[in-house]
Amino acid sequence: MKRSMKWLGRVLVVVAVGVFAIGSAWAGYKRSENVVVAATYFYGSMGTARNSPDNNQQIGCRVDGAPNYNVTVCWAADSANMYRSCYTTDPSIFKAAQGITGDSYLSLDFDSSGICTYLLVTRSSIWAPK
Repeated sequence: MKRSMKWLGRVLVVVAVGVFAIGSAWAGYKRSENVVVAATYFYGSMGTARNSPDNNQQIGCRVDGAPNYNVTVCWAADSANMYRSCYTTDPSIFKAAQGITGDSYLSLDFDSSGICTYLLVTRSSIWAPK
């Protein structure tokens, strides 16, 4: 009887650990991405930048549209306050920037003239909300 109680106790511990492990998987995958700024690119999560403990991180884009005129301006600053920005009149980047929300992840490339050449906008449940 003692032996079967020990065995039952071990089984219950294993089952409990398994339930907690599965429960944490149900909580959802989360990812935060601090703003990174380099010579010709920047990226980061808007929610992570907003919630960062420093007062420097920011990332975003602005779109201005009028008949025959569309311009996109994007910028970022990292925790060390390294700042970069770029702009473009490219309609595909303008359209992509219109999909940005407060919880988006952004990745931008730009050339030496400060012209945005690439914009990735990711909206996903993995990114931290503002």
